[in-house]
Amino acid sequence: MTIFGINFQLEKYSVDLALNTAQLLEDLGFNAIFVNDHYMKPNDSNSPDAYLTLSAIAAQTKKILIGTAVTPIPFRPAPLIAKMVATLDNISKGRFLFGVGAGRIETEFEAYGVEFLLSADRVTQTVESLKLIKRMWTEKKVTFKGVYNKVKDSVLLPKPFQKPHPPILIGSRGPRMCKVTARLADGWIPIFLTQEEYKQQMEKILREANKLGRRRDDFTFVHNIPYIPAMNRKEGIKKYSENQFFRARNESFAIGSPRECAQQLQGYIDLGIDLILIRLYNVHKFREQILTIHHKILPRLSS
Repeated sequence: MTIFGINFQLEKYSVDLALNTAQLLEDLGFNAIFVNDHYMKPNDSNSPDAYLTLSAIAAQTKKILIGTAVTPIPFRPAPLIAKMVATLDNISKGRFLFGVGAGRIETEFEAYGVEFLLSADRVTQTVESLKLIKRMWTEKKVTFKGVYNKVKDSVLLPKPFQKPHPPILIGSRGPRMCKVTARLADGWIPIFLTQEEYKQQMEKILREANKLGRRRDDFTFVHNIPYIPAMNRKEGIKKYSENQFFRARNESFAIGSPRECAQQLQGYIDLGIDLILIRLYNVHKFREQILTIHHKILPRLSS
C-alpha cells in the first residue's frame, strides 16, 4: 500500500511555517514529512538547519514519519552525522528515515569550509562514511581507518531507537549509486523521474539486490513528485514554460486539476512505490494546496 507525505524545501519555509504545516499534516492524517538538507542553494540561502527543524517537528508530533530528502553525506563529518541521526531517532521514537546523497552544490560546500571532491570521489566518500555510520550505530566501540574517515575507540550512545538502525534511503539515480542502494541501503528516494524511468531504475536495483540474496520486502521505495495546481495540465505547463528545467522534466510532475494530478500519481502507485512525497510548488498557498491534495486528490487514488 502506498502512503503519502509532503516534502518541505526549507529555504521556502520559515521555522514557524514549517512547524505549523507539520502539525496540519499530522492532524489531517498524512503519513510523512521530509525536508531537504541545505545551508545554501544557488537561488535561495534562507535555510534553517534540517536536523534542528526535524527535531522540533518530532517533538510536537506523535505518529507522522520524518526524514531527509536528502542529506549530503560528504558535507559533515560522518561521526557527527551518526550522532545527530541517533539522537533524532530517539526524539521521534523511531520515526526517522535517513535519506542520503553524495552532494551536488559546490558553492555550498566551499561556503561552509568543506572540500568539494570530484563526483566519483564524493560517491566513494559517501559509501565509506555510511559503512562507518552503520558500525557506530550497532557496535559498542568502533575503531575505523579509511581514506576519508578515521576514528579510534568511538562510542556512540544512545544507540538509535530503531533496530538495528534507521532505514537508509539513497537519493541518487546514477548507476554506481543504484548498486550501492542494492548492497548497502534500505531504500531509494530519487526525484524528477518519469514513471518509465522510475520503473527501469527500480528493476535494476532489485536485480542487483537479488544477486545478494535481498528481496523486494527489504527495500522502501520513495519518490518525490512536485505538485503544480492549475485549471488543467495545459495551463499549468504554460504557466511555467519559461523555466527550462521545468520544460524538460514536467512529465515527472503532478500538474493540473485534481483529476489530472490523481491520474499522474496513480501511475506511480501502480509501480508499487511505498511512499510518495509531494513537493508544494507555491508554499505561500500551502494550506490551500494541502487541503486540495487531502480532500480532492488522494480520495481519487487506489493504492
